[in-house]
Amino acid sequence: MLKINWKFFKYLLTRKHDWLVQEVLKPGEEILYMISSGRIKEKTLGKRETMPLGIFAATNKRVLFYIPKMVGEFEFEEFPYDQITSIESGKDFLGGYVDFAAGSTKKRIFFIQPKKEAEEITEIIRAHMKTVSAP
Repeated sequence: MLKINWKFFKYLLTRKHDWLVQEVLKPGEEILYMISSGRIKEKTLGKRETMPLGIFAATNKRVLFYIPKMVGEFEFEEFPYDQITSIESGKDFLGGYVDFAAGSTKKRIFFIQPKKEAEEITEIIRAHMKTVSAP
């Protein structure tokens, strides 16, 4: 029997989604920037290409992808800054976008509104990547 995830409906009916990300934060971790207006496209070879709505967040320790689902558990992925290999942002007529890569994992977050949010989260992530890689 399918188990309905009631948090999914709360996600759909609320504009602020930081309560979802708060559930997965570690002690001493804080949200620096969060985008919950975009779609997350899986671009990793060998994985099925899907484009669900999701949450893309940068904390002081890692980058998070949180994809709400109506049935079953929410999908969650995390990437510490030292695992991120590249991050780029841009704008097109549909909104802002971010291309993210960590090892073999590749994702595009797109339809970001307002467009400037794509550049803002990219700058935060780059700054933390440099901090982690600095000797």
